[in-house]
Amino acid sequence: MVLRQGGKMLFGKKKEDKEDFFDLFNKAAHNLETASELLLKITGVDSFEERKQLRSQLHDLEHNSDEITHRTMNMLNATFVTPMDREDISLLTAALDDCMDGIDEAGDLIVLYEIEDIPRRLEKQAQILQECAKETMQALPKLRKKQNIKDYTVKINSLENKGDKQYRKILAEIFSSETDPIYVIKLKDVVESLETTCDSFERLANAVEAIYIKES
Repeated sequence: MVLRQGGKMLFGKKKEDKEDFFDLFNKAAHNLETASELLLKITGVDSFEERKQLRSQLHDLEHNSDEITHRTMNMLNATFVTPMDREDISLLTAALDDCMDGIDEAGDLIVLYEIEDIPRRLEKQAQILQECAKETMQALPKLRKKQNIKDYTVKINSLENKGDKQYRKILAEIFSSETDPIYVIKLKDVVESLETTCDSFERLANAVEAIYIKES
């Protein structure tokens, strides 16, 4: 921005564009992708201290996403004309929040339960969530321009089916090979948390698809 004072040209900061609903959705999706990477790292390291550090970063990210959720809802309450139906904005905001909460919960349980030997299939579950988050981050910006997101919903559905198979297999392995009942309970809680989060990504994709169809 250029200002004039006494015939002189002064250069000031350019006013930043105000964020809109789509900006907030994209920021939330980006946080999901970063959070899924942190979760995958948690499942892949053996050091408890390193897991705690990663869990702390994950918590910070979850808090940031909570702030994005609050900004979105405050904007919704203050906006008379919205770019899509108000209930769809609320639905999409809640669905994004559910996915982040699920990732944060899974990472937290792994640290709190002090699980020593993380099964390989559990790490594969985390990899599936990372793929879901990556697909989501790439798809959300398409809503602004009403670009086709069919490939996204198909991909998420495929990943959710893959996650279901991993979930059943790891439960079978846990109950057939582990003898410590406390350890079995801990692992089962983590595995179910990961599976629930995978379901949340599918619900998010369904919400995105419904909004796209309605707005196109």
